[in-house]
Amino acid sequence: MKHFAVTFEISTKDYSLQELSRLLGSDADNFSHNIDDNDASTYTIWKLESRIPEDADITEHLNDIRSMVMKKRVLDIGKIPAQCSISLNIGVFYYTTYTAYCSITIPPDHWKWMDENNISLEINCYPCLA
Repeated sequence: MKHFAVTFEISTKDYSLQELSRLLGSDADNFSHNIDDNDASTYTIWKLESRIPEDADITEHLNDIRSMVMKKRVLDIGKIPAQCSISLNIGVFYYTTYTAYCSITIPPDHWKWMDENNISLEINCYPCLA
């Protein structure tokens, strides 16, 4: 069984979280953070996190993220400063007793949306002992 944690992220070294939220016209989720919030933080990261249950299908998570991004209109032309990078981060937690691999399928309409909006994709897999 797989569980997912999916976030839409905007990263920058040039703006604080408050400045970025003001430019985007929307507050970020609680897991967002400012540059220098901790010793390891070299970027401000503005995040939206999927609100779908972790055990839901990846397509449901992607639809939820896409819906929130569209509703908040953060991708409107001119809102995101050029110094920022945009990414979709997918954490895959899979429960296993003997394998160390996993796979996910991302539907074509989501690839198209990411390509049209210059959104990078990061996938991290985390095996968990069953």
